[in-house]
Amino acid sequence: MLTGTSTVLTTPLIAVIAHYVFPGTPLDKPGWLILLGALVSIMGQLGDLMLSSIKRDIGIKDMGNTIPGHGGVLDRVNSLLLASPAVFHYVQFFVGFGNGQPARIVTGP
Repeated sequence: MLTGTSTVLTTPLIAVIAHYVFPGTPLDKPGWLILLGALVSIMGQLGDLMLSSIKRDIGIKDMGNTIPGHGGVLDRVNSLLLASPAVFHYVQFFVGFGNGQPARIVTGP
């Protein structure tokens, strides 16, 4: 189901990039960075497979002809469907977003 080559190549690439994005944070440890890379790789593939399955069930082959042979613009971002929220919550656990900032629902002071 999941392609091993993609996971093996993506995991260290994401770990190296994340090392430069999050220097000096609790996330900047080799084990956590490798886990982040694996999370991006696996969730990205699962998101793509999930959308492909949904489209197959409703009988849609392509979402558009913008990029010939690639199924359209939306097919290029299928992997973000699951990877983005997973990475957001993973990074939130280690780094946090908006710590020390006042809570705002829409446009509070």
